[in-house]
Amino acid sequence: MKIVETTKTKLSLAVAVKDAFAPAEILKGAVALRVNGRHEPARQNRLGYWLFLDLPDGPYEVQAAGDFYSVQVLDNLGVADPLRPVLDIRLEPNASYVFPAGTTLLRGIVKKTGDTALAGVKVAVDGESRQVFTDDQGAFVLYCKNPSGDQATLKLTLTKEGFQTKKKNFNIPKGTTKVVSIVLSTRDS
Repeated sequence: MKIVETTKTKLSLAVAVKDAFAPAEILKGAVALRVNGRHEPARQNRLGYWLFLDLPDGPYEVQAAGDFYSVQVLDNLGVADPLRPVLDIRLEPNASYVFPAGTTLLRGIVKKTGDTALAGVKVAVDGESRQVFTDDQGAFVLYCKNPSGDQATLKLTLTKEGFQTKKKNFNIPKGTTKVVSIVLSTRDS
């Protein structure tokens, strides 16, 4: 007598991950994706999609990060459409990413009063959906792909729980890297 055990597995979500700076290129370094409440990371198939299986009904949050990419969080995701369970994520480069020569960049360090680096500060580009988070050394990088004229202007909003929100504008000459240091004050200061 032959006994066969079968199990059903449901594809809950497939995630296509691209490099936001160079979407046609292969991702640099290691990348990992997780869903909140799940310890195991998604598995990548041969076509490059990260697969989440048997997720409970939403909402849930997908977190993606990599050696050369800032943490990206997509939250309030409900159950994916069972006929098209594909989500696209574009990972923004982090401070370790190697850009081609001539790229217009803003590199920054965020600190709190007293010169201590602040990790996990959200640095959002006003008027765009782009945002990055500072790394453990408080570093971040933002690129300007096609600046108009001879300079690019980035208007930023920096936020972190327990600190005052800060808005800063930066003009960066085309084809150069501007390096800045930004200090955030605690809410009680």
